[in-house]
Amino acid sequence: MSNFPFSVGYDYLLNQISNHQASNAGGFPPFNIVKLEENQYKIEVALAGISKDEIEVVQEDNVLKVRSLYETTSPTSTYYHRGISNKKFTREFIVERDIKVKSVSHKDGLLTIVLTKEIPEQKKPKRFSID
Repeated sequence: MSNFPFSVGYDYLLNQISNHQASNAGGFPPFNIVKLEENQYKIEVALAGISKDEIEVVQEDNVLKVRSLYETTSPTSTYYHRGISNKKFTREFIVERDIKVKSVSHKDGLLTIVLTKEIPEQKKPKRFSID
């Protein structure tokens, strides 16, 4: 029995979201998701100490992945406190199929991904005449 009695054919999507939440439960790196306007969003990912050459952003179907490309190394210094992580990570975001990456920028330790929803003509509302 579905928890969504008014939905049909969304089993795959609901399972994907459930599986995604379980695999993406870690809190690193922290992020914000901001709605800019009706069909535009922004994801901000805090990446202190990570250069833009050490980051990869990939959209595969309806999953947007942000991951580190560097190898973690043992610190050469003695730390009294280490609050800035240098561990490898992959952060995934499930996005609607019509959402596309518009731009990606990296400034002052903040990765910004601007997304836009491009609704294809065949998905726009249709009005039908009644015979």
